[in-house]
Amino acid sequence: MSCTTKVKASKIVLTDGAGKTKMCFNNPNKRQITKIIVDNCAIKSGIRCDFMLVDHKSLEHYIELKGKQIIHACNQIEETIKQLTKNVFAVKHSFIVSTACPLTTTEVQILKAQFKKKYNSTLTVKNMLCEHCFE
Repeated sequence: MSCTTKVKASKIVLTDGAGKTKMCFNNPNKRQITKIIVDNCAIKSGIRCDFMLVDHKSLEHYIELKGKQIIHACNQIEETIKQLTKNVFAVKHSFIVSTACPLTTTEVQILKAQFKKKYNSTLTVKNMLCEHCFE
């Protein structure tokens, strides 16, 4: 099985194994997107996130579909960025979709600031479903 596929669909849907959390990328212009299965494929050992998408502008998108462990999800994305990014200083987008977010708004804001400073990445934390649109 290949870890990397090229996709031109108008909607790219990523789900966890149990179907509890879902990340949807809208791709209205059907541009080519590179989808990388990270967990147990592109990275076989150590902590890593679930998926990585690279859009037509070469922007990297890191996705972790999680239960409640938001801090661990952040660590998974961080380790994946360290291993797979082409440029640590380039703009990136990171997404955590969880079944519940036990963190306070302040704690999430601190994590967002850390991601921006360390990796030039936005960090979006949502419950159950997250949507993002490729421009």
